[in-house]
Amino acid sequence: MAEDEEDDYMSNIFVEEPNPHKSLLCKPQKVARKHELENKRKDLNAKSRVQPRHIVEQESRTKGLATAITEDNPGFKLLAKMGYKIGEGLGAKGEGRTEPVPVDVKSGRTGLGRDSAVKEAQARRQKMQVVVKEKRAKLEKIQHKQFRERMRDRFNYKQVEHDLYKSQKVCLHLDESSDIERPKCDFYWPSIVTEDEQNEDSEDDDDDEEISPDDKLILLTEYLRTEYFYCIWCGHRFSDKNELSQECPGNTAACHDDDC
Repeated sequence: MAEDEEDDYMSNIFVEEPNPHKSLLCKPQKVARKHELENKRKDLNAKSRVQPRHIVEQESRTKGLATAITEDNPGFKLLAKMGYKIGEGLGAKGEGRTEPVPVDVKSGRTGLGRDSAVKEAQARRQKMQVVVKEKRAKLEKIQHKQFRERMRDRFNYKQVEHDLYKSQKVCLHLDESSDIERPKCDFYWPSIVTEDEQNEDSEDDDDDEEISPDDKLILLTEYLRTEYFYCIWCGHRFSDKNELSQECPGNTAACHDDDC
């Protein structure tokens, strides 16, 4: 009857417990092997990688400059014959240089002396720019001063023309009040005359045109002050010469300014 019984696959014979210690022991070995292969691969890549020429030269130069020459070097032997000892400075008293002259490696592609020539050219150009700037500022200052002088002259000219015309009108009024039919000088009155008078006095008009407005104003001012004791800047006719000299500041516009 035992032979006829079917096998029980759920029994302990067929179901075996897994060994946890076996799996834990296998994992560290695999990880270590993986790391070892990765490191070898990195080393091979680093060795196979070709560095640029300038980097190789720089590393070689840096290493050479940092390495002191040995005592069996021909150059060192020559220095030793001249009295040099390791650690001492150059010279008879040993106070000279103790370290080699540093090497200034030229990294640019310009020729020898090109950099210094460029710097000198830049310095000259900067100096010239400063000189030009100073001259321009000086010229602008002169031009500004000349402009102010021209404006002042233009203002003075307009002021003279205004004072002259004002004096001519006053003179016309005072002369007519004194029954004077013709001005003592043509420019004493405003230039409003008939065509006949212009034709008759054409030569005199030419002479008047030669007199500047400043001179005309001076002559007309003197006439008004002498004949009528009148001052156009005071705008008043005084009673006599004494009152005019005492009350009137002077015979020019400047004398009547507040700053005078």
